[in-house]
Amino acid sequence: MEKIHPVILCGGHGTRLWPRSRATRPKPFLRLLGARTLFQMALDRVRDPAMFADPIIVAGEAHADLVAEQAGPHRLILEPEAKSTAPAIALAAQILPADALVLVCPSDHHIGDTEAFRAAAAKGAELARDGHIVVFGITPTRAETGYGYIEQGEKRGSGYCVERFVEKPDAQTAARFVADPRFTWNGGMFLFRVEVLHEELRRLKPAMADDIEGA
Repeated sequence: MEKIHPVILCGGHGTRLWPRSRATRPKPFLRLLGARTLFQMALDRVRDPAMFADPIIVAGEAHADLVAEQAGPHRLILEPEAKSTAPAIALAAQILPADALVLVCPSDHHIGDTEAFRAAAAKGAELARDGHIVVFGITPTRAETGYGYIEQGEKRGSGYCVERFVEKPDAQTAARFVADPRFTWNGGMFLFRVEVLHEELRRLKPAMADDIEGA
């Protein structure tokens, strides 16, 4: 079985759960749900050598000591400053072969069912092998205005085409989305082949693609 390469995005500004979280110790590095931090739990979910390769961690230089303390030796990419999600993903993909499957996982999620997570990743890998970029939706439980939403389009294999993304709607729109089964929360998790990501970056963000390839 072809292994999936997890990329764990780790960092943050420490504002969401302030004062418990700080810029020096943002949410992923906190023990909020037991003895393990959210970051450590993200690593635990991809600790299956039959399914996953060793993860790549992308973090800010300011959090290098926290990563070492909580994760030990890993493949690690340190950013001198935050440049948002896309460059972080592209940097990690740059060190992998063109045909590698990549699973992008934020490190601040709580996912209670690890087996369901792995089953979803396996289904996503089938679509990614066919050249799709897969995004994972989460069934919403409330009209949350702080999250992005995905509208499902037509069925495609074990998933759906994305009709559109809606970022942080107002309360009335969020309530309408929750009542509509076509809408899910955007989980911020992606699965793709490296070569497909590179093609899309060159098409949509050529300057970023040039910068990453020259890094």
